[in-house]
Amino acid sequence: MKKIMMSCLLILLLASCAMPSFRQKLFDASAVSMTKSGLKENERLVETGQVSSKFCLNAIEQKGSVGIFDETIKKAQESSQVDFILNASFFNEGNCYIVEGTGAKIQ
Repeated sequence: MKKIMMSCLLILLLASCAMPSFRQKLFDASAVSMTKSGLKENERLVETGQVSSKFCLNAIEQKGSVGIFDETIKKAQESSQVDFILNASFFNEGNCYIVEGTGAKIQ
C-alpha cells in the first residue's frame, strides 16, 4: 500500500512539473513609467514598437519588500530604452509578472 501511495505521489509530482504555467491577465493601464511622472507642455510621445518584459520573484534572493509591478516596468523600460509603456497589459505566470505594451520616447 505504501508503495502504491508513493508511486501515485511521484506521478502527480511529475505531471505537475510537465504542465505549462497558467498565464492570467491582471490589469491594463493606458500609460506607465518608472522614470517619468508626465509630459511637459512642449513634449510629445513617439511610439517605438512593442515592449515586453518578465520579472520573476525568487524567494531565496529577495530580501525585504519588492514592488512587483514597479520592477517589471523598470526592467521593460531599461531593456527597451523607452520613457513610457503605452497600452500596458500586466499578466501573472507562476511566480513571474509580465508587462506588454507599446514603447514610447519623449520628443
